[in-house]
Amino acid sequence: MSTPKQQEPRPPRPQRVLIIEDDPASRDLLRRMIESAGHHVLAAVESVGAAMGALLDDLPPDVVLLDYMLPDANGLEFLQTLRSLQAQPRVAIVSAVPNLDQNAELMALRPDALLPKPIHLDALIRFLDSGVAR
Repeated sequence: MSTPKQQEPRPPRPQRVLIIEDDPASRDLLRRMIESAGHHVLAAVESVGAAMGALLDDLPPDVVLLDYMLPDANGLEFLQTLRSLQAQPRVAIVSAVPNLDQNAELMALRPDALLPKPIHLDALIRFLDSGVAR
């Protein structure tokens, strides 16, 4: 009698990522980190206004990395917009603002992750590899 073979865990499907970060150096670093982990950056933009096109594309992102402090909106306002879309990407708030996990209004919108700056590669990869879109 043969024993069933245990299947190897399948690697996660590469995620389509939208980066919204106003600092060019941080935006470039995030892009390089994401691509080095085998995921695809759909767009890396500096503002909420610039992000809308990627969100309304035929192939929307699986994941949005959203800087909390942007020149044209804050992460809270844009997260409200994201939660109203039919496609529900996973959202990680990226910020150097301390104690965001204590912001009740933000937490009520249920971001999928809070990634403090500076972002650690292992935390970013864990988040990207942790699942598929909502």
